[in-house]
Amino acid sequence: MTDRPTFSDVLFGRGVATNRHPGNENFRAIVSKHVEAHVTSTKKQKMMMSRAVVEEVKTKLNPPGRFLEKNAETGLWHEVTDKRALEKTAQALRDGSAHLRQKLPEEVSDSASDSASFSEALSKGDVSSGKSFDQSVSETKLKL
Repeated sequence: MTDRPTFSDVLFGRGVATNRHPGNENFRAIVSKHVEAHVTSTKKQKMMMSRAVVEEVKTKLNPPGRFLEKNAETGLWHEVTDKRALEKTAQALRDGSAHLRQKLPEEVSDSASDSASFSEALSKGDVSSGKSFDQSVSETKLKL
């Protein structure tokens, strides 16, 4: 328990003070590095991303960060379980990727029509890009 969180600690709670705490800002910056990949990842990969974020907070920040929650009765901060830290991280990843998920169906249909157009051009011999079909498909996937 502590009465004074460090600037590396991630605070649980609501409100401006928690949101603006330097540790929570660092946490959001770390999460943002994973948001794009999160959108198209499997459930297992998403869990691994959550673990990677928690580990980065706990081991790569100086001082090492903790995930803390304030006890309303004592006013002291205590470290939450890894499970709660992972849940907070998974939620932050979902929240951060929400706008990307909304764009995904639109881009998937666009890339599907691009692939169909490319396949038509390939069958007609109209492909002048010099790229193989596999390269073009890979580039389309990267856009997602």
